[in-house]
Amino acid sequence: MTELTDSVGDHWVPACGGTERPTRTRTGRTLLYMWNTTQGEHAYYDCERDIFLTDDEARAALALD
Repeated sequence: MTELTDSVGDHWVPACGGTERPTRTRTGRTLLYMWNTTQGEHAYYDCERDIFLTDDEARAALALD
């Protein structure tokens, strides 16, 4: 299971109890939906770029807008 600790010490794990798997978007990015156990929030993680996306970036990557 992928677990990450970001620069401020938040602990991130794959969402859905750790069962979430990376997915390739229509825009060609590989994203993983993650859960922050420290802050109690979700975010998309870009597996290739090693960054968490903002909500706007995630919507664009998922072609939701």
